[in-house]
Amino acid sequence: MSPMAIDPLDQLDLSELPDYDADAEYGALLRALRRQEGFGILFVRCSPSQGRQLIDELKQDLPQKRCAELTLREPLKDGDFFGFAAAFVAEHPADVVFVQGMEHSLLDYEETKRQSGWTKAEIQNYSWKDVPPILRNLNQQRDRFRNELPVCFVFLVPLFLVKYLKRRAPDFFDWRSGVFELQDDDATLKQQVEDCRLEDPSQIKNLSAGERIQRALEIKDLLDNPTIQSDQQFRLLYDLGLIQFENQDSRSGWVSWDKASHVPVCEAESLYLQGNVLYKLRRYEEAIASYECAVKIKPDYHETWYNCGLALHNLGRYEEAIASYERTADIEPDNHYAWYGRSLALYNLRRYEEAIASYERAVDIEPDNHYAWYGRGLALYNLRRYEEAIASYERTVDIEPDNYHSWYGRGLALYNLRRYEEAVASYERAVEIKPDYHEAWYNRGIALDDLGRYEDAIASYDKALEIRPDYELAQDNRQIALKKLRSPLRRLTSWFQGWFGNQAVS
Repeated sequence: MSPMAIDPLDQLDLSELPDYDADAEYGALLRALRRQEGFGILFVRCSPSQGRQLIDELKQDLPQKRCAELTLREPLKDGDFFGFAAAFVAEHPADVVFVQGMEHSLLDYEETKRQSGWTKAEIQNYSWKDVPPILRNLNQQRDRFRNELPVCFVFLVPLFLVKYLKRRAPDFFDWRSGVFELQDDDATLKQQVEDCRLEDPSQIKNLSAGERIQRALEIKDLLDNPTIQSDQQFRLLYDLGLIQFENQDSRSGWVSWDKASHVPVCEAESLYLQGNVLYKLRRYEEAIASYECAVKIKPDYHETWYNCGLALHNLGRYEEAIASYERTADIEPDNHYAWYGRSLALYNLRRYEEAIASYERAVDIEPDNHYAWYGRGLALYNLRRYEEAIASYERTVDIEPDNYHSWYGRGLALYNLRRYEEAVASYERAVEIKPDYHEAWYNRGIALDDLGRYEDAIASYDKALEIRPDYELAQDNRQIALKKLRSPLRRLTSWFQGWFGNQAVS
C-alpha cells in the first residue's frame, strides 16, 4: 500500500530556531529586512492568517523598501519558479517579495507520483531524480537567483514546507539568512484546530487525494505546537488516522490512533472517540472505561452507550452489554442497532424467547435489517419452531439473496421437517454462493442419504472432504453411504429397477 505523501519526514530540529518571543521574533525579522541589500532568502513559518497580518505590518514598518506579494494559487508548470519570479519582478519591481503558496507545487508533485503508480520505496526515495520540479529548479538556478534577481524573497510557509525544503532542497535551504517563527495565540490556535477538524468521518470521501494530503500536513503542523491542549491533540491525531486510512496507509493510521489512545482527554466527545479508537485496537477494557467516563459527563450520549455495549459484548459480558443496549434504547427508542445488539446478547445467553422479541423490535423499526431476520431465524430454530424459522430465513434472502448463511439455515429447518428435497435445494443455493461451504456440502449429503440417493450423497461428502480433509463426520457418513450402496438389498433393488425399466423400453 502507498504511504501518505511526504511521510515520513525528519523532524525539524527546533533547537535551530531562537527561543520564541512574539515581539522579539518580529523585531529580528524587521531588522533582517532593513539590513538586507540585494538578493536574500528568509523563511517565516506561520499560518495563512498570520501571513496576511505579517505582510501588512511589514509594509507599514518598511517604508523605505518596495514590497510586493507573489502568491502561487496553483502548481507551477514544470516547477519553473525562477522564470515565474523573474517575470513577476520585471512587472512589479521590488526590494522585498513575500512568497506564499509554494506548497501547491509540492502537493501536486506527490499526488502525481501516487497516480503514476509509484511504489512505496520510490515515493520515500529522496534521490535527486525524485525531487519535485519546483525544488529542482530552485537548486539548479541558485546562481541565477543571486546574480539576476537582486531581491529579498520572504517565503511564508507552514512547518511541513520547512521540513520538506530542509530534506529535499538542502542547497536552496542553506541560502537562508534566517528562519523565523510566528506562533498563534490561544484563540487563533483553537480556531485553526476547529477549521482543521473533520466534523464527520464521511467528509473524507468528499476530499480529493491532494486535499487529504494537505489536511494531514496542516494537522501535523498543529501537532508540533507545544501549546496545544490535550483534547485538541487527541482530535487531531484521530483525524490524522482517518485520513491515513483513507489514503490506504493503514500502518501510519494505526500508529496515529495508538498515539491518540494514550492522550489524556476530559471532554465527552473526546472520551467517546478515544473509546472508539481503543475498540478498534481491541483494547476493550480500556474502551469501556473511556465510554463510562464519557457518559458520566453526558449521560444521554446514546452512541457511547451503544458502543460500550459492543465492547462488553466482545468480552462476553452479555448481561452488562444488554444493560448498555437498553440504556441506548431508553434514550433513542428507535435505534434498531441497539435492539439488534441486545438480541445477540440474549441469544448468546440462550434466552431465545427474549431474543426473538428483541429481533422483532429491530425489524419493526428497520424492516430491511437482514441481520435481525437471520438472527430471529436462528433463535426460532433453537426453539424447534422450524416453520417460523424458515419464514424468517426467507425474509432474509428476500432482502439479501446471496446470504448463504440463511440458505443453509433454511436447509437445516427444512431437513428437520423431513422436507428433504427442499432442504437439498436450499443447501445447493448456499454452495452456489459459497462453493467452499463444507458444512452445506455435508448436510446436503445427509439429506440425499435420507432420500436414498447414496451416490449423490457420497459425491457431496467428497466435496466437503475436498474442502476440509479432516472432517470426521463427512468421513464417517461417506463410509455408511458406501455400505448402503453396496448392500445386497440395494444391488437387488437396482437390478429389478434396471430390468423392469428395460422391459418397459422394449
